[in-house]
Amino acid sequence: MNIEIKRIVFNALKSNPLAFIPDIDEQKISEADFDLSFDQLGMDSLAKMELIIWLEIEYGIEINEVDLENLKSINGLTNFIDSNI
Repeated sequence: MNIEIKRIVFNALKSNPLAFIPDIDEQKISEADFDLSFDQLGMDSLAKMELIIWLEIEYGIEINEVDLENLKSINGLTNFIDSNI
């Protein structure tokens, strides 16, 4: 998986005030952390909308609500971005 995309997703989640992301260093995140679901991060539909808006504004990555609803984890989002940009 593309390391740059993981960094983008990590930054998007850390920047989202509606998601619970532990205060950890990006370099210390393990693959297991990327298997966390959005539910485990405390993200509801509003938090997910904030996430896709942030990705579009900051990086020009467009994800529609239907696609996001089908993505259940950080890895799912990362893989989706990797295969669609």
